[in-house]
Amino acid sequence: GVEGWTKPASLVQEGLLGEEGSSRIVELGMLEREEEPPADDPLMGIDAKMWHYSNAIHRFQREMGMKCYGRTETLLHEANLPDYTDVDLSDEDAEKWMQAFLQHKIATLIFLGPGRGTLELVPIVDFLDADPVEVRTEPGLVVVVRCDQLSFNYFNKGTDTGYIASSFLCDSDEPRKRKDQQVLSRAALELEQHILDRMQEIKDAEPEEPDWMDLAAPRTWVSAANRLYFKQQVISLCSASCRLPTTWDVGVFCISALFQGCDTVVEVPYNRWDHVQYFSEEPSAVNDPLPRTDCKHGAFTDGLELFDHKFFGISPAEVKDMDPCQRVSLEVTYEALHQVGYRKSMAQSFRCGMFVGLGTSEWEHAARSSGGSFGATGMAASICAGRLSFVLGCKGPSVALDT
Repeated sequence: GVEGWTKPASLVQEGLLGEEGSSRIVELGMLEREEEPPADDPLMGIDAKMWHYSNAIHRFQREMGMKCYGRTETLLHEANLPDYTDVDLSDEDAEKWMQAFLQHKIATLIFLGPGRGTLELVPIVDFLDADPVEVRTEPGLVVVVRCDQLSFNYFNKGTDTGYIASSFLCDSDEPRKRKDQQVLSRAALELEQHILDRMQEIKDAEPEEPDWMDLAAPRTWVSAANRLYFKQQVISLCSASCRLPTTWDVGVFCISALFQGCDTVVEVPYNRWDHVQYFSEEPSAVNDPLPRTDCKHGAFTDGLELFDHKFFGISPAEVKDMDPCQRVSLEVTYEALHQVGYRKSMAQSFRCGMFVGLGTSEWEHAARSSGGSFGATGMAASICAGRLSFVLGCKGPSVALDT
């Protein structure tokens, strides 16, 4: 017999075959697309059939206005008289089924018998006014249903137990669509509301300084709850500026590097330093009297030498000994402020706080001519926030944080 049967929560049953059609379920697993099922495992043969039907449907998905890139593993349903004792829906199961109900586009149902029954189909849009369509089922029948158009329930005929295998074809682009462009089933809407209620419950119960590692809820829920049910002062992010490898544009970097995985690592450019004298192919060279490295690549931002000291009212002597991080901080801070309407002519009258995160700098080890009295301020991380406030004329808190 099949092992691992479980009774799903009522919210999950509604998204499957209903309280009677999915009185118990078990996941059968999934073969690879071209994998042959074991000869002694007829249940895996059903999963192979699911691949056969999904491949046939795939050819018509463009005409149906969808892009299905995969399917869920085969689920075996036991259809029996409903047990009205509900089970608790865990956060992990809610997350799992919400993803399935959000992405599913087509359901393939194979009716295995021995019992016969009725499949009730109801349009998702205007379901209160629509008359359901009933399909009489018998062993061996295969039904393909548009999940984004129809909701469905299965009812047994008589007292015979029936078994149904199902699998969803999923559209991975659906979660990225705007909310008003998504067509959600009743089950997805109710499950979404359940998740929102749980998020608020989690947020209301958390202490002022929670230990995120101890929370049992999925990490994505914690992140969403912090946005939806934030209990402290809310701020808005109005602009951003950056200096990143290959670009100064945040949007370009997100598309090319973060989303498409562009490799920004290059050999150390000569305009940074002559790396030949510091490079050795032998890893043991790090222990030489004059240590060398076997690495000659890195990701470098462009334009460090383009800092306009006159614009910021800084003398050439001071700039020579300024940490490049301080120069870049001045540039990107002014750019970000400029995007939201600040102009340098507003100096000495701008109410703005500066909170700067700074890491360890190696500028003190760089080969350069001495800047004399400016050496201390040029290398001190603690001065960066104060310099930004002073140069840009910002009146407000000014704090440098060691990150």
